[in-house]
Amino acid sequence: MTTLFDEDDGFQAYQGISRNFYAKVRECDHLKHYFNGVSINAIIDQQARFLSRSLDDSDDESTEVDLAEVHAHLAITEDDFSEMVEILTEALEDAEVETKDVIKIITRVASLKDQIVSA
Repeated sequence: MTTLFDEDDGFQAYQGISRNFYAKVRECDHLKHYFNGVSINAIIDQQARFLSRSLDDSDDESTEVDLAEVHAHLAITEDDFSEMVEILTEALEDAEVETKDVIKIITRVASLKDQIVSA
C-alpha cells in the first residue's frame, strides 16, 4: 500500500505537516513565546527532515542538530513538551498519516525528551 510519504512529493508532505504543527503551537498563548524572533520557515524545514528520518529505519543521524544545545536557552518544561507532542500527534492525524507511522514518530520524539526539556 502506498502512503503519503511514498509519493514523489513526500518532503512537501512533511513540510505541510510541520507547517500545520507550528501553526497550532503558535496559537497557544503559553507555547508561542518559544518561537519569538525565530525563522519559522527554517524550523519547518528542520522539522520536515526530522519527520522524514523518523520513518527511515537507518541510523544516520549525521544531519541532526544537537537538540540539547539548540533548546537549552528555551527552558522548555515537561508540560509544554507533552503538549507539543500532543499537537504533533494532531498534525500527523490531520494529514491522515498511518497510525503505525504516527506511533513511530511520536516514539522517536519521546525518546528525545531529555535533550529538549530543561526546566
